[in-house]
Amino acid sequence: MQELRPQQRQFDVYWPSLEVKTEIPVQEVYRMALAFYFAPKTPMSAQQYNECVKLLKKAGAGHPPGRVYHACFGSPESVTVFDVWKSQAAFEKFGKTLMPIMEQIGMGPVEPVVMAIHNVIVPPGKKSAPKKRAAAPKSKARRKAGKKR
Repeated sequence: MQELRPQQRQFDVYWPSLEVKTEIPVQEVYRMALAFYFAPKTPMSAQQYNECVKLLKKAGAGHPPGRVYHACFGSPESVTVFDVWKSQAAFEKFGKTLMPIMEQIGMGPVEPVVMAIHNVIVPPGKKSAPKKRAAAPKSKARRKAGKKR
């Protein structure tokens, strides 16, 4: 995750053939994740999205390191993507695999809206019931001794 200092007010996200500048007010030093929202001007169909996912998996990037969350939503004719990444560097590394695939499916570069994650609320995990301990199997010597009695 990227560490920001109080005097830092802007960071750059570089993606091949793409430069995005985002203003982020920072009060103190902290680590943050980044949100990437992709809403292509030329609609991407669900079929194109599914093909992209298939090609990413084939390229070994189906679950890229640094991506915390991925969602795709919309109609079959026009989908939008929302990702959360641990760092800009992790996203940029993934972009090197994604961009050629986007070209291959007929989509050019898509300029994402990039924002710092302020807060994430995750539902509490369910408490599981205590597991019953399985009885230890009897040793051969104890089984033989039990048969002799």
